[in-house]
Amino acid sequence: VFATERRIHARYDLKGSTVGRSTAPATLQAKPSLTRKDLDLQGRVFPVGAAKRAHLFRVLDADLAFLARVGSMDYSLRS
Repeated sequence: VFATERRIHARYDLKGSTVGRSTAPATLQAKPSLTRKDLDLQGRVFPVGAAKRAHLFRVLDADLAFLARVGSMDYSLRS
């Protein structure tokens, strides 16, 4: 999906839910390339710097404003 020269070392399928949203550690150890789920992200920290963080939040705010304008809601974006 994304063209990059960087190696993707972990993939996450985020749904904004906690029900059934984890991959067993033993399963991930046996096959590290498996896609992780929402609860597998808990405790992870992604240092991106102040400027990139501010940009990310501006993009999320714009996405939420668009969804509100068209009468739709993506609850996974709400905190």
